[in-house]
Amino acid sequence: MDLSKPVVCPRCNDIMKRTTVKDFENKDLEFDYCLGCSGVFFDDGELERVLKAPSNLPIKVLNIPHYKDLYETKPEGERICGRCSALMYPRQIASLNVDVCRECLSIYLDGGELSALLEPYAKQAVQAHISDKVSHKPQLLNNKYEAKLKCPNCQFLFRKMEVQGHSGIFNLDFCTGCTGVWFDGGELEELYANNRRMPVKLCNLARALEDDEITERTNLCPRCSDLFLTKKNIYGIEASVCKNCEGVFIMSNNLFNLFSNQHINFANILHQD
Repeated sequence: MDLSKPVVCPRCNDIMKRTTVKDFENKDLEFDYCLGCSGVFFDDGELERVLKAPSNLPIKVLNIPHYKDLYETKPEGERICGRCSALMYPRQIASLNVDVCRECLSIYLDGGELSALLEPYAKQAVQAHISDKVSHKPQLLNNKYEAKLKCPNCQFLFRKMEVQGHSGIFNLDFCTGCTGVWFDGGELEELYANNRRMPVKLCNLARALEDDEITERTNLCPRCSDLFLTKKNIYGIEASVCKNCEGVFIMSNNLFNLFSNQHINFANILHQD
């Protein structure tokens, strides 16, 4: 990988500037920052070196001004790595949602997040992220899936939301067009098994389209592409299930009613005709 090429900012698409600081061994360390949105981009290993010598960071890097309207920049879950052009995924580190590339292991921080990671309370969380990366442990339960998915109901691209399941954190796919939610195989059960706790953010999704504005319903599995979903009645709630990958599509406003049931046999739901 050619590290000499300019990096395109994952958030606002500006060409990022390079700066040089001294690391903990007093060696030169280069990384990239953006004057468009004040974000900072670190190639694999650079953030760790910076965090070992925070006093070497110039004030201008911790307080980068921006000239762009941040409301018009790309949201988390839709950002493209400025180094290898892969989709970056949100990863929670010390209560911050930072963007991580699983291809080249680079990391992108929004303006102000670098300063927050330098705080003492963040040290343990940052170290856990570094350990996960070094040992190649999965950062999310469903990290084998990389592609952007289309909603089978309205054809909007799904966005990612980080939620807590019974076994760990995973990225859930939700639609801002119709507020539908896509669960990859096992994810619905994971969320339900976490004491049937419904994330508040899933209950308050805003929709861009009314039902009469949806004209491109395909009912195709977002994951398998060419296979149709099968309608299922799950305890009185309508859902669509893929018999191949066992994914489930359900409208977000129906999840609360579904989770009010104390005992759900997910195996029966997926395999019954």
